Amino acid sequence: MIKRMKVSRTKRLLVRTGRHYQVMGPGKIWLNPRQHVLTTIDVGPQEKSFMVTKVQTVEKVPLDVTVQVLYRIDPDLFEDDLLHHIPQLNEGGWQTKLRWHFEYVLRQLLADYGWRDLDRFEIKQRLERQLNQTLADRLKGVAINITGTYLIKAELPDNLQQTIIQAEQNGVEARGRATVLKEYFELFGNDLSQAMPYVMQWEMLSTLHKNGGNPQFLMTASNPSLDASLPGVGASPVFRMDLPVLNEKQAPATVN
Repeated sequence: MIKRMKVSRTKRLLVRTGRHYQVMGPGKIWLNPRQHVLTTIDVGPQEKSFMVTKVQTVEKVPLDVTVQVLYRIDPDLFEDDLLHHIPQLNEGGWQTKLRWHFEYVLRQLLADYGWRDLDRFEIKQRLERQLNQTLADRLKGVAINITGTYLIKAELPDNLQQTIIQAEQNGVEARGRATVLKEYFELFGNDLSQAMPYVMQWEMLSTLHKNGGNPQFLMTASNPSLDASLPGVGASPVFRMDLPVLNEKQAPATVN
């Protein structure tokens, strides 16, 4: 008995007649009793988001990368020796191959890029074009047509982000201290060594002021210095210790 079916524009039927395979659709089709529908194939546009961790850049820095891939199963790429594999491909095989090839190609390509360069628009576009073309060449053999790849995110792992942020902060602080010392040298010139004990006291008072005026520091030398070998300067170290915060109604104790 002849069976009539209607196949939508984004679908195809894989039909077997004995040992012969045939792709049918779209539109109205008629099947005779010897023809069997093996699977229905979605040939419409599809998209998949892939997240790959620890992708190394040219500096061996690991990145967590998210890429959106647009693709479709293309009947024009169906070769005769592929047809009998289509039922298995349609049951998850296409997704597996897309994932495997994508991750492999991404890791190979990103190894040529610096991690800071990926923030630049032209570098990002270049990587997307390379990824798109390489994937298309590798996957056309299984009838996957890559129509677009888009780099959504490339970021450092959380622990590495914190390490780099801390390193940047340390660098800023070091450069700030160097700038302050340079300004003192420009102010005092060759007399900086004699002025340094007073400079340190000024800096200590400034720190106390920034901390709300609370007595958080106790100096055990009247002339604290960075260099105890300077003439006229004591060699006692500078200690830091926490003191109780005084209430406004309490009088400060006298330290002899």
